[in-house]
Amino acid sequence: MKNLEVVAAWKAWAEEAQNFAGDVSAADPEVSFWFASNSKTANRFFHVFASGGDGSLLAIWSEDGDAFDDAPVVLLGHEGDVYLLADDVPHALALVAASGENFEAAVLEEEETVPDAALTAWLHAAYNLPLPEGLVRDLVVEAGARLGLDALQAQVDALNHP
Repeated sequence: MKNLEVVAAWKAWAEEAQNFAGDVSAADPEVSFWFASNSKTANRFFHVFASGGDGSLLAIWSEDGDAFDDAPVVLLGHEGDVYLLADDVPHALALVAASGENFEAAVLEEEETVPDAALTAWLHAAYNLPLPEGLVRDLVVEAGARLGLDALQAQVDALNHP
Protein backbone atom coordinates (compact mmCIF):
# COMPACT_ATOMS: atom_id res chain seq x y z
CA MET A 1 0.00 0.00 0.00
CA LYS A 2 1.55 3.28 -1.11
CA ASN A 3 0.45 6.29 0.94
CA LEU A 4 -0.33 8.57 -1.99
CA GLU A 5 -2.43 5.86 -3.68
CA VAL A 6 -4.41 5.38 -0.46
CA VAL A 7 -4.94 9.15 -0.17
CA ALA A 8 -6.29 9.26 -3.73
CA ALA A 9 -8.59 6.28 -3.10
CA TRP A 10 -9.85 7.75 0.20
CA LYS A 11 -10.54 11.15 -1.36
CA ALA A 12 -12.46 9.56 -4.25
CA TRP A 13 -14.50 7.39 -1.87
CA ALA A 14 -15.16 10.27 0.53
CA GLU A 15 -16.34 12.60 -2.24
CA GLU A 16 -18.64 9.95 -3.69
CA ALA A 17 -19.97 8.89 -0.29
CA GLN A 18 -20.09 12.49 0.99
CA ASN A 19 -18.28 11.24 4.07
CA PHE A 20 -15.07 12.72 5.37
CA ALA A 21 -15.47 11.26 8.90
CA GLY A 22 -16.65 13.85 11.36
CA ASP A 23 -14.64 17.05 11.13
CA VAL A 24 -11.87 15.67 8.86
CA SER A 25 -11.97 16.53 5.15
CA ALA A 26 -9.65 16.42 2.15
CA ALA A 27 -7.12 19.25 1.90
CA ASP A 28 -4.65 20.85 -0.47
CA PRO A 29 -1.18 19.27 -0.10
CA GLU A 30 0.43 22.58 0.92
CA VAL A 31 1.55 23.49 4.43
CA SER A 32 1.88 27.18 3.62
CA PHE A 33 0.05 28.65 6.59
CA TRP A 34 1.60 26.24 9.10
CA PHE A 35 5.17 27.12 8.06
CA ALA A 36 4.50 30.60 6.67
CA SER A 37 8.11 31.77 6.71
CA ASN A 38 9.49 28.54 5.23
CA SER A 39 6.60 26.88 3.40
CA LYS A 40 8.45 26.00 0.21
CA THR A 41 11.00 23.95 2.15
CA ALA A 42 8.33 22.50 4.44
CA ASN A 43 6.40 21.16 1.43
CA ARG A 44 9.37 18.87 0.73
CA PHE A 45 8.86 17.21 4.14
CA PHE A 46 5.08 17.34 4.65
CA HIS A 47 2.37 16.26 2.21
CA VAL A 48 -0.96 17.41 3.62
CA PHE A 49 -3.93 15.27 2.69
CA ALA A 50 -6.64 16.24 5.17
CA SER A 51 -7.66 18.99 7.55
CA GLY A 52 -9.78 19.19 10.67
CA GLY A 53 -12.54 21.71 11.15
CA ASP A 54 -10.30 23.54 13.62
CA GLY A 55 -7.40 24.11 11.18
CA SER A 56 -5.35 21.08 12.15
CA LEU A 57 -3.69 19.17 9.31
CA LEU A 58 -3.02 15.50 8.63
CA ALA A 59 0.17 15.08 6.64
CA ILE A 60 2.55 12.42 5.48
CA TRP A 61 5.98 13.21 6.93
CA SER A 62 9.13 12.44 4.97
CA GLU A 63 12.02 12.99 7.37
CA ASP A 64 14.49 13.08 4.46
CA GLY A 65 12.17 14.95 2.09
CA ASP A 66 10.12 14.11 -1.00
CA ALA A 67 9.54 10.40 -0.17
CA PHE A 68 5.88 10.16 0.82
CA ASP A 69 4.84 6.67 -0.31
CA ASP A 70 6.29 4.81 2.68
CA ALA A 71 6.33 7.39 5.46
CA PRO A 72 4.45 8.00 8.73
CA VAL A 73 1.48 10.30 9.17
CA VAL A 74 1.46 13.29 11.52
CA LEU A 75 -1.07 15.68 12.95
CA LEU A 76 -0.09 19.35 12.80
CA GLY A 77 -2.43 20.71 15.46
CA HIS A 78 -4.27 24.00 15.17
CA GLU A 79 -2.35 25.45 18.12
CA GLY A 80 1.10 24.36 16.95
CA ASP A 81 1.18 20.90 18.54
CA VAL A 82 2.63 18.01 16.53
CA TYR A 83 1.83 14.32 16.87
CA LEU A 84 3.01 11.21 15.09
CA LEU A 85 -0.13 9.20 14.39
CA ALA A 86 0.67 6.02 12.49
CA ASP A 87 3.10 4.20 10.22
CA ASP A 88 1.06 4.95 7.12
CA VAL A 89 -2.11 6.53 5.74
CA PRO A 90 -4.43 3.51 6.13
CA HIS A 91 -3.61 3.21 9.83
CA ALA A 92 -3.98 6.98 10.30
CA LEU A 93 -7.39 6.83 8.62
CA ALA A 94 -8.30 4.00 11.00
CA LEU A 95 -7.57 6.42 13.86
CA VAL A 96 -9.76 9.03 12.15
CA ALA A 97 -12.54 6.44 11.83
CA ALA A 98 -12.13 5.39 15.48
CA SER A 99 -12.28 9.01 16.66
CA GLY A 100 -15.77 9.65 15.34
CA GLU A 101 -16.92 13.27 15.19
CA ASN A 102 -13.91 15.18 16.54
CA PHE A 103 -10.52 13.82 15.56
CA GLU A 104 -8.22 16.31 17.29
CA ALA A 105 -10.21 16.09 20.53
CA ALA A 106 -9.84 12.30 20.45
CA VAL A 107 -6.06 12.71 19.99
CA LEU A 108 -5.77 15.20 22.85
CA GLU A 109 -8.17 13.75 25.39
CA GLU A 110 -8.68 10.36 26.96
CA GLU A 111 -12.29 9.76 26.07
CA GLU A 112 -14.38 7.03 24.53
CA THR A 113 -15.53 7.76 21.00
CA VAL A 114 -18.20 6.47 18.62
CA PRO A 115 -16.46 5.30 15.44
CA ASP A 116 -17.47 6.51 12.00
CA ALA A 117 -19.28 3.47 10.56
CA ALA A 118 -18.93 4.40 6.87
CA LEU A 119 -15.16 5.03 7.00
CA THR A 120 -14.70 1.92 9.12
CA ALA A 121 -16.54 -0.16 6.50
CA TRP A 122 -14.52 1.37 3.64
CA LEU A 123 -11.18 0.69 5.39
CA HIS A 124 -12.22 -2.91 6.00
CA ALA A 125 -13.42 -3.43 2.41
CA ALA A 126 -10.49 -1.67 0.74
CA TYR A 127 -7.60 -2.75 2.99
CA ASN A 128 -9.01 -5.43 5.31
CA LEU A 129 -8.09 -3.08 8.13
CA PRO A 130 -9.97 -3.25 11.44
CA LEU A 131 -10.30 -0.33 13.82
CA PRO A 132 -7.47 -0.08 16.33
CA GLU A 133 -8.31 -1.19 19.85
CA GLY A 134 -7.96 1.27 22.71
CA LEU A 135 -8.31 5.01 23.21
CA VAL A 136 -7.10 7.11 20.26
CA ARG A 137 -4.98 9.24 22.63
CA ASP A 138 -3.13 6.18 23.97
CA LEU A 139 -2.48 4.87 20.45
CA VAL A 140 -1.04 8.24 19.39
CA VAL A 141 1.28 8.39 22.41
CA GLU A 142 2.52 4.88 21.59
CA ALA A 143 3.07 5.77 17.91
CA GLY A 144 5.02 8.90 18.84
CA ALA A 145 7.37 6.92 21.05
CA ARG A 146 7.82 4.21 18.42
CA LEU A 147 8.18 6.43 15.34
CA GLY A 148 10.36 9.23 16.70
CA LEU A 149 8.34 12.20 17.91
CA ASP A 150 11.54 13.99 18.99
CA ALA A 151 12.87 13.96 15.40
CA LEU A 152 9.55 15.30 14.11
CA GLN A 153 9.52 18.09 16.70
CA ALA A 154 13.12 19.01 15.85
CA GLN A 155 12.31 19.25 12.15
CA VAL A 156 9.20 21.34 12.79
CA ASP A 157 11.19 23.68 15.05
CA ALA A 158 13.95 24.03 12.43
CA LEU A 159 11.41 24.85 9.70
CA ASN A 160 9.66 27.41 11.90
CA HIS A 161 12.91 29.08 12.95
CA PRO A 162 15.23 28.95 9.90
